[in-house]
Amino acid sequence: MSLVPRDATHETSEEKPVVSYPDSAILELQHVADWLRISPRQVERLDIPFALLGKRTKRYLARDVIAYLEKKRIA
Repeated sequence: MSLVPRDATHETSEEKPVVSYPDSAILELQHVADWLRISPRQVERLDIPFALLGKRTKRYLARDVIAYLEKKRIA
């Protein structure tokens, strides 16, 4: 089950485009924040796995973000 629409971006009631990434996408902190519509600081507080490429260079895999959301989903 995909939590992110795979079609082109479209407008929501908040007039912000919905972002969609392939599962293999490598994302920067700001991309994840925009995708989840939260602040970058809040992303850092979540328990989403990331790769540390340098002292302050974090990268997230889209599939890890999706897995985190699915784990946190309340059915």
